[in-house]
Amino acid sequence: MKDLIKRFLRQCGVHLYTSDSLPCGVDWLHDIRRHGRMLRAATPLCLDVGANVGQTVQALLQAFPNASIHAFEPFAEPLRLLRQRVERLSRVRVVPAALGSMDGVAMVQAQARSELNTLRHAHAETGASAEAAAGQERIDIQTLDGYCGRAGIGAVDILKIDTEGYDVEVLRGGLEGLQRAAFRYIYVEVTFLDANANNTPFEQVFALLQRHGYRLLGIYETYSMHHFPAPNHFCNALFVAPEHAAGRT
Repeated sequence: MKDLIKRFLRQCGVHLYTSDSLPCGVDWLHDIRRHGRMLRAATPLCLDVGANVGQTVQALLQAFPNASIHAFEPFAEPLRLLRQRVERLSRVRVVPAALGSMDGVAMVQAQARSELNTLRHAHAETGASAEAAAGQERIDIQTLDGYCGRAGIGAVDILKIDTEGYDVEVLRGGLEGLQRAAFRYIYVEVTFLDANANNTPFEQVFALLQRHGYRLLGIYETYSMHHFPAPNHFCNALFVAPEHAAGRT
């Protein structure tokens, strides 16, 4: 009877899966729980780099209600909305800064769609005296290693990066942590299309993480690869640190 119901549903365009049988590559947080054997009651430490208005914060808390989250958002308007969204959530710390390969400040033009904000074309300064031109925002930049050191963070369970093409710079600022495999899972937005100048090429992320022993676990949210115009060809990739690559906890 169960097989009959499944065949009927498939004919209707519906595929039915249990939590145990859900294919890898559908739900990245589910795959982390399954691969790492982290239960919903676990208390992972998560860094959300490029938090925007809290979309991933919400997803992380749904998957891990007891998670502690550091949410990085440097742009004024999404930062305001993010703070409103999490103001009653004591386990979420909002950090009004960007992460990059070096400490400093950058003058950046905010985009009309805040999820497209990026430091990719920013004019970065290592000092703190730079002044924004008309329409620009002054963005504080920290390194991942520096922030973790100041915050007393020795290890991170989940590092999510979505910075519209600035992702490798974020990772370069965490080379010390990568060498120690301090970031257990890394979830980063990538592109497989050379013509896409708005996202980070997959091969750059893969090469950098592979040098430190990280292994690719899955590719997610691939709808843009099939339904958007070719220049918008992007998705997300999940990597696991070497000591966890065999599924050990």
